[in-house]
Amino acid sequence: AHSNSTGMGYGLGLEYRLMPKFSMGVDFLYLHKSYEEVISGGDTKMNVAYLHFPVKLKYFFIPQLAVFTGPYLISIVQSATREQLGTGSSVRTQFGNDYGMTFGLWGGFQAASRLQIGLDLRFDMGLVDIQADNNPATVVRTRTVISLLTFTLSF
Repeated sequence: AHSNSTGMGYGLGLEYRLMPKFSMGVDFLYLHKSYEEVISGGDTKMNVAYLHFPVKLKYFFIPQLAVFTGPYLISIVQSATREQLGTGSSVRTQFGNDYGMTFGLWGGFQAASRLQIGLDLRFDMGLVDIQADNNPATVVRTRTVISLLTFTLSF
C-alpha cells in the first residue's frame, strides 16, 4: 500500500497574453514528491526531487481569476532517497522521468501598476510509472496537489 506525503517546490514562470482572456505559459519548477510504502516489514519513505516543466493554457474569467490546463512535458529526476529504519540511501536510478497533465486555478489581486500577487492551486496527474523496474505489478504514478504563491510582473 502507498500513502502520500507533502513536498516543497519553487520556480519561475513565463506567460504571454495571446488574447484578452487567454494566455499561454511555461513554468520551470523544482519539486519534491514523496510517498510511503507500507509493507509487513515496516515503512519505507521515498523522496524524489524533479525539475518540472508544465506548459499551460490559461483562461481569465476576470483579471483576478483564471483556470488553466496543459501537459507537463517532462519532470526530470534530480535526486531520490529511500528512508528506512532511520537510515537514508540514494535510489535515483530506481526512478524514471515523469510526464502528465496539470489542471488548476489562479486567483490574485493588483498590488501595484505592474505587479499582481496571487495563489496558484493545481493538480498534476502523472501518466507513466515513475519506477524504473518495468514491473506492471508495482506501478507508481504521481498525483500531486500543489499550491504556489505567485508574483507576476507585467511588461
